[in-house]
Amino acid sequence: MNKRSLSNWASFAEIIASIAVVISLLFVGFQVHENTTEMQASQSNTLYDAMRDVDLVVLSNPHLMDAIDKAMNGDRSEMSDEEVVYFRNYLTSVFNIWEQAYYRADDGSMSNQFYLEWEEGFSVYLRNGVTPEDLDFALTWFSEEFRSRVSDVAKGIEE
Repeated sequence: MNKRSLSNWASFAEIIASIAVVISLLFVGFQVHENTTEMQASQSNTLYDAMRDVDLVVLSNPHLMDAIDKAMNGDRSEMSDEEVVYFRNYLTSVFNIWEQAYYRADDGSMSNQFYLEWEEGFSVYLRNGVTPEDLDFALTWFSEEFRSRVSDVAKGIEE
């Protein structure tokens, strides 16, 4: 009788251990999900901070602000050569942030849906005032893969 009782206890312990393993796996899954959510939030905060830094530079430089205003409002004929350079360098800074978002979506540290929302925001530059010459200047500094993505977005806008 003692032997059967010991066997029953062993079976009971095995069931408890199995339940504990399942609970542990559920907890680990929950923690991984929470960590992923926090990482994605951190990534988006980094992008927001980068855009804010670019905006602060623009706001602190009236010449740059005028150049961007002229370019984005289609007043290219009124821009001096210096203003074109200002705008193109600004555009390069914005594309740098876009590229960061692009590669974060590619490596999974940003959700694809969230990236597409950022991309929609960045595509405003392609809709307003960016010339093919601006793109050639700004995109020179980026990878072929990213240049191709920007070109695809630009083509989608033209259609």
